[in-house]
Amino acid sequence: MNLTSSFFSLSICALNVNDLHYREVNGDASEAAILRFMEAQIGNVKKYRSRFKKLCELPFNSRTKYESFVHEIKENNLPVHLVTLKVF
Repeated sequence: MNLTSSFFSLSICALNVNDLHYREVNGDASEAAILRFMEAQIGNVKKYRSRFKKLCELPFNSRTKYESFVHEIKENNLPVHLVTLKVF
């Protein structure tokens, strides 16, 4: 699949929006729909996710209403860090 840079960026965020365990989504219906859509586009979500090492995670906090992740992406053999923030 030839991914544009915009779709590639979107897919990284979309596929890391939730924990996926044995094809069961731990989250709301919107998160499940995003993951199912991306799975239809790129195939095996777990295999795709394994390409991006999770360096840090700030889990959901009911006081602040957000969670955040930092992933390492190899680009031209150099590490690039992607920070995602999910606000509820």
